[in-house]
Amino acid sequence: MRANPLSITAGYTTTAEAPPPPESHATEGVHEMWRNVYENAIFATLTLESYDTALKILSLQISYSRYLPPRSTIAAVLRFLNRLKFPTKSDAKSAKLLIDTLTTTMGSQLSEIEFSNYLNVCVMAGEMEMAEVGVRAASEHQHSHEKPKSPVFYSILLKGWGRTNNLEQVDRTMGEIGKNGIVVDTILLNSAISAYVKCGQIGKAKIILSKMETASPPLTNINSYNTILTGYRDVSESLPSFEPLFAVASKISRWDSVTYSIMIDAACRRNDVALAERFLSEIESNFIITDSSTSVSKKKKNKIRTFVEAYTILLSFYAKTDGEESLAKCTTLLGKMKSHDIEPNRITYTALITSLCKAERYAEAKRVFAFMKGSATGAPNVVTYNALMRGLGGGIKVGGGGVNFGEIQFLFENMQNSGIKPNVMTMNAYMEGLCNAGRFDSAIGVLQNMKDRGGDRKNQLYPKPEYATYQQALKCPELSKVAFSELEAREEIDLEAINILLTNVIGGSYEDCDLPQGLRVFDKYCRPGGTIAPDVVTYELVVRGLMAISSRPAVRKATMLYDEMVERGVEIDAGFVDGLIDAVTYADQFGTVKETGREEVIGFLVRVMRDSRDVVGWGEREFEKRWSLVRMNFVSTVSEIWKEEGGGGGGVGGGVVIENWYKRKKWFSKKRGGGAETGGVEEEEDESDAEVLGRWNAVDSGFKLF
Repeated sequence: MRANPLSITAGYTTTAEAPPPPESHATEGVHEMWRNVYENAIFATLTLESYDTALKILSLQISYSRYLPPRSTIAAVLRFLNRLKFPTKSDAKSAKLLIDTLTTTMGSQLSEIEFSNYLNVCVMAGEMEMAEVGVRAASEHQHSHEKPKSPVFYSILLKGWGRTNNLEQVDRTMGEIGKNGIVVDTILLNSAISAYVKCGQIGKAKIILSKMETASPPLTNINSYNTILTGYRDVSESLPSFEPLFAVASKISRWDSVTYSIMIDAACRRNDVALAERFLSEIESNFIITDSSTSVSKKKKNKIRTFVEAYTILLSFYAKTDGEESLAKCTTLLGKMKSHDIEPNRITYTALITSLCKAERYAEAKRVFAFMKGSATGAPNVVTYNALMRGLGGGIKVGGGGVNFGEIQFLFENMQNSGIKPNVMTMNAYMEGLCNAGRFDSAIGVLQNMKDRGGDRKNQLYPKPEYATYQQALKCPELSKVAFSELEAREEIDLEAINILLTNVIGGSYEDCDLPQGLRVFDKYCRPGGTIAPDVVTYELVVRGLMAISSRPAVRKATMLYDEMVERGVEIDAGFVDGLIDAVTYADQFGTVKETGREEVIGFLVRVMRDSRDVVGWGEREFEKRWSLVRMNFVSTVSEIWKEEGGGGGGVGGGVVIENWYKRKKWFSKKRGGGAETGGVEEEEDESDAEVLGRWNAVDSGFKLF
């Protein structure tokens, strides 16, 4: 995040270092010269899109010049702020200071355009409190004869409240519109529909749409219906049916690229790939001319190119699945885009890179990346770097033969050399690569550097660590204790963090199990009265660790925790049963069950299995398979304990393999290995960016981009 350039001393260490104001005895001509110098410098820097510099110059003029900048200059800077795609809180503060200069220092009344520009900057930056402060301040400086707030004002305000999901304020604003007798138009009502959709109130949005349809003349346009469609698209889990979308879309006489993108996205979110492909076929038959002999106007070509998002959404959906079939679909779709003269964007290429990495075709993924580096329109951004770094990190194999960590190191440095600052996801991918390569000390060092030297300023190489940073570190067994301690210090412990830690300290392997550490964490946070409500995974891990020991105290504590789990209404599942069987089998193999007494241990196991039969939604013969395995391993003891009629489960033979308990949860897989210093993966010799990217692009593996 930038420092506020409008701070009086922005860019200077002390106010004494700032340039002195014009001398008080200067002539009017000299003052005019200074004013022109400031104004020309501001407009020159705005023309060069050097936004920070323009604001610093304006700050100096406001703070030191005898003459304040003309209103036209302040308005120009406000317009520039309003054109920023992603304004920050600092930008909103700058806009607020400009408004204050106009209203308070200069005593001017704000024009509708000036105030709308300010309000839009605050809304886009997500600073609605600052927007409200500006609204109140501006109202105090308006005379009673001024016209009331306009539809544009309310449209921007509704957009802001919708973005922050503030239903109460959306309702209040709509009430104020009616109270003030504002003449509504299509833009204002579309903003209201969008605000209600973002707040999850599709019903209220449809009421507005209905009134727009019945107005004379009707006030609806295609944006009205597309906005409603986005609401139905986003509730795919609670409303899997596609009928409401078809009902709304049927009112659109001719779908545009936005409509098709929404419908394809909605189909993908509902995992209906056939429907998504059908929509794409409609695009090709209705809009795209495939006959190369047919002349296509420039306007027609530009319209066709607007469908890039529809293609990209489907390609991204393909990329989320694994395997060569998914990759084949991605490359086929990419070829179609090229044949239709639809230029892929960086999102398209990033999705392809993701798919290639999932198929472990790393050379081709790097080739696509190198192609992007040479593209004027699809150059990689931070998301692209993150996708390739994470993909390559998953390809690091213990003992060599996979991806060299040096490739990830190169990407990390190339990213910074290209002026792209790493974000939290970048650092997560980098740390994952370090852990996969066995460089645990280096990964801990990255965590410490982020904590000590990270920040949002341009000269800071790393971002500050966030919860997601420590969550990623938790997944690496060698970093989990360090990461958990940091989360404790930040008071950000939650159930997921506890389950990941317990998986590492208890579930990694019985030989390396740190049960005391796991029990300390469980007792501190998860017992009745604790701050975290445990789920079945939490109980499973602790009970499993205790039963792997199977000493009498351990069995008693496991039984007590199971009783507690039942009392708290945490239902048993198949993973709990599988983990318990696995733990008891391990304990029996290493003799601890014999020392404890088989009846006590197997009695607990049989009790759990009996409870699970009526609770767990077992598949066909799944319970019988598990029971057969228990009976085969502990037949003599089970025959004495299992008294319930029909409890045997019938003739399933041996050789049944139960999936390990940990496979149902895709925790970070534990990998071992070493860097060059430990005899593991060796670093590549230093090469320039151009040399490496050229080598990547020159790979001839039979893979063709188009």
